[in-house]
Amino acid sequence: MANLLACTVRTRLQAETLLMRMRAGNVPTAAISLLFRCESGALSLARDRDSHLSARSARDVPPDGMLGGVLGGLSGVTVMHLPMAGLHVVAGPLGAALQPDGSSAAACSLGQALQVLGLPEPGPAGGYQALVSDGQVLLAICDDRAGAMGAVARLLTAAGAEHVHYTDPCCHAQT
Repeated sequence: MANLLACTVRTRLQAETLLMRMRAGNVPTAAISLLFRCESGALSLARDRDSHLSARSARDVPPDGMLGGVLGGLSGVTVMHLPMAGLHVVAGPLGAALQPDGSSAAACSLGQALQVLGLPEPGPAGGYQALVSDGQVLLAICDDRAGAMGAVARLLTAAGAEHVHYTDPCCHAQT
C-alpha cells in the first residue's frame, strides 16, 4: 500500500501555492490529488459540453484566476457529485478511488476513498468530508517512497496547510 498524506487549505490560491511548492520539492505530479467545491462556472461548462457530467480535461475546468495552470499537470481532472456534498472538481488518484467505475457520481464517501488510499478510518479520513463540504480544498499525496511523507508534511505545514495527516511505515502514522 502506498504512503498517503492528506491536508486541507482554506483557499484555492493557497492550494495553488502548495502545489507549486510540492512540484519544486520533487513530489511526483502523478502522486498528487486535489478536491474542491465546484463553482457554478464549472457546472455550467459541464452541462453545456454534454448532457451529463463526465470526465473533463484540465483545460475544461475554468481557472477563475486560480488553479488553471496547476490543474493542467494533474491527472484525471473530473467534475463529480459527492454524497451529501454536491459537485466537486477532483484530480489525481483520489478521483479513481472515489469513482472506480468512471461514472460522474462518487461510488463511496470521501472518508472511504481516503481509507482505500491508506489513511486510517475512523479518525482523520472521516473528518475530511466535513471540511470539504465547508469549502476547504483537500490535497492528498500517494507516494511509495519510504520516508517521503515526513518531508512533504513539513513542507506543507510550513506553507499553511491544516489538518495534516499521513501514513508512512518508515515514520509510523502521524497527525
